Parts: sequence; structure tokens; C-alpha cells
Amino acid sequence: MELISVPTCKEIYIEVNGKKLAVACGYEVETVRTFKDSYEFGSNGPIQRNFSNAIYKLHIKRVFLNRFDSGDFINFYNLAQINVVVVKPHKNIVYQNCEWTNIKESMELNKQSIETVELVSTSRVETTR
Repeated sequence: MELISVPTCKEIYIEVNGKKLAVACGYEVETVRTFKDSYEFGSNGPIQRNFSNAIYKLHIKRVFLNRFDSGDFINFYNLAQINVVVVKPHKNIVYQNCEWTNIKESMELNKQSIETVELVSTSRVETTR
């Protein structure tokens, strides 16, 4: 009987300038490309199809913000150009220069927790470890 290897995720975190700002419990990513057909005058159909660059729509689940050394929480609403790093057993996937588009927040006593963050990125890089 042959064993099937199921890819797992070891860690998901959000970083700015190489510093972990938050960790997450899960993520989903949707990759979208659009296209536009080019027509030539008098042709019966398109002569060329032009595709856009990929856009990555990330849905990060159960995000927990780290604290600064001073004990203050990070203000996620002010962040821009952040990276989302997904650590897998044999590779890292980094979505670079992400911008948030939607934040759904819930709080508990003495804790701040951002439940879901939606981000958009135009760059995805895989590195082997």
C-alpha cells in the first residue's frame, strides 16, 4: 500500500521589514487573471488574447497581533506593503507588498484579535528550504 503525502502548513505569519507582526491560524488564496481580446479591423474573430498579471486575493483567518516591546498592540489599519509568509515543510511561499482590503475584527477581554483580514498582492514567491 502506497502512502499519500498531504501537504501541511507549519506556520502562517504577517511581516513588515522582516519582523513578524502577527500570526494566523489559516488562509485561503484566490488567484485571478483577466484577459482582453484584440481585434483587427475586418477580422471575424480575435487575433490575439492579452492576459493581465496575476492578482492574489488572500483571506487570512484568525489573525493574532503581536505586541510591541512597550506592550502596545500594532495598529493593523495603518500597515501597508506587508508580506504574508506561509511556511510549508519544504518551501516558503511569500505574498509580497500586500495591501488590506477588508478587516473583520472581534475582541475578548484583555486581548485584541483580528478574526479575518482580506489582502491583495501582485507578487508570489516560492523558496525551497
